Amino acid sequence: MKVHHRTTIAPLHVTTEGQSAMHGRKSVVLVAAAVLALTACSSSKNSTPADSSSDSGVSTPSGSGAAAPAKHYNFGASVIGTAFPAVVSFDNGLKAAAATQNVTLTIADGGAKADKQVNDLHDFTSRGVDAIIVNPLDSVSIEAPVKAALAAGIPVAEFGQIGKGTDCAYPGTVGSVGYDENGWAKKEGEETMKLLPNGGNVAILSGLAGLASTKIRDDVYKQTIAAQSNIKVVADQPGDFAADKARAAMENILQAHPDLDLVYAADDTMAVAAVQAIKAAHRLDKIKVIGIGGSKAAMASIKAGEMTATVWSSLEVAGQDIIKMLVDHINGTNTAMGQCIQLPQVLVDSSNIAEYADKGQF
Repeated sequence: MKVHHRTTIAPLHVTTEGQSAMHGRKSVVLVAAAVLALTACSSSKNSTPADSSSDSGVSTPSGSGAAAPAKHYNFGASVIGTAFPAVVSFDNGLKAAAATQNVTLTIADGGAKADKQVNDLHDFTSRGVDAIIVNPLDSVSIEAPVKAALAAGIPVAEFGQIGKGTDCAYPGTVGSVGYDENGWAKKEGEETMKLLPNGGNVAILSGLAGLASTKIRDDVYKQTIAAQSNIKVVADQPGDFAADKARAAMENILQAHPDLDLVYAADDTMAVAAVQAIKAAHRLDKIKVIGIGGSKAAMASIKAGEMTATVWSSLEVAGQDIIKMLVDHINGTNTAMGQCIQLPQVLVDSSNIAEYADKGQF
């Protein structure tokens, strides 16, 4: 397995046709596209265009921007759900790159349902698309359709985790683009210890049950702050990466814990919702809030002196990198398997918000 640090891809122009569809093991979101040999890939070039799904968005090359490759490809992407703002940002990256790489892209919205994603992936395989991108909701259930795609000679790339305990790229796939899930939580755990040097009471707003990222962001955070015994986790409630649920959970936590010092939210959508609830309770001067993702709302909140910190990473760039990885593989420009591209993760707080204020991703 090769580990690469990504190089920035210039902003790309994209036009989108059809209905647009829609946010980690190390991602936040997983994209799978499995490949065999270049000859196997080229044998599928006469497959039916993957643009007829009723719940998908299709991105068609606009003809502008960088010169398009000589060959045209049909890619299918399965994402966990467009209800998650971070997934929309990832989708935008996919579409932008597809528009300049001569790729017709079909994005299937999983709707946060594992069985829907499994069916969507099997459908892409039956259509004979040229490559598949997977951002799985359930890392284990996704294995079967990914293996089926690989067996059919379809290249797969991932954004997220396929299988339980796999290291970076799932065996047989072209590679993985994403972020270090452990890194997200560890950075915020270390930040918590800096913010509470004398200890304090912490509440956790966790993500959607069943996602590998939810467990990692919860477990690693707790393991990190355990190094400082006078920090206590007094509440751990699910926010499901949803603003309304996170705010309701935060309101309950505030009532139960009048001595709360800090809130750690597993993503910025929940962190911003927590800030709103704390602000309404007139306790923002006593409670610090930290999140993950680097959303536009989080950046604005940090700039306004309300939210304390977040960890930023570019989900849009992840989408661009995955398309490029697959196109390069099919074209024979880079035939390496099991590639691993990790996106940079930067802690953003009052000290560097001026540099990152305009870099919010979703």
